[in-house]
Amino acid sequence: MYEHVRTTIMDWVRLLEMQPNLLTLEMSECWYHVNVWRTIDIAFLDIPFTYVVGGEKAGLVCSKRKNQYRTLANVEPIQRKAVGKKGDGYVRTIGSTSTDWVASEAGPKWEGVHGTKLMKECGLSLPRTL
Repeated sequence: MYEHVRTTIMDWVRLLEMQPNLLTLEMSECWYHVNVWRTIDIAFLDIPFTYVVGGEKAGLVCSKRKNQYRTLANVEPIQRKAVGKKGDGYVRTIGSTSTDWVASEAGPKWEGVHGTKLMKECGLSLPRTL
C-alpha cells in the first residue's frame, strides 16, 4: 500500500508541476485514462478477484438486459446481439458470476455542473448501466 501511495503522489505532483500544465489544457480522454485514472487502477490491485475495466467497454448488466428477449433464427430472423452502454471504466469482480460495482464516465473538459456531458451521462446513462 505504501508503494501505491508514494507512486500516486509522485505522479500527481509531476502532473501539477509540468509547464505548461497539461491538466489545464484540452487533452483527449485517452490521455486522462493513461495519466490520471491509472491511480484508480492501481488502488484495486490488492483486492482479490476485483479489477478495473477501462476503455469504452460495455457494462455487464446493461448488455444482459438488452439481449433478454433475443430469439433464435428458427423463430424469426436472428437479431444482432445488442451491446450495452459503453462506459469509460468499471470496477468489476469476477467469480461464479461477474458483477459491475462502479461505472465511470470521463470527459476531456469540465463544462461545469450544467454541462451537457455531466447532465446526460450522470443523470441518464450511468445509473442504468449498473
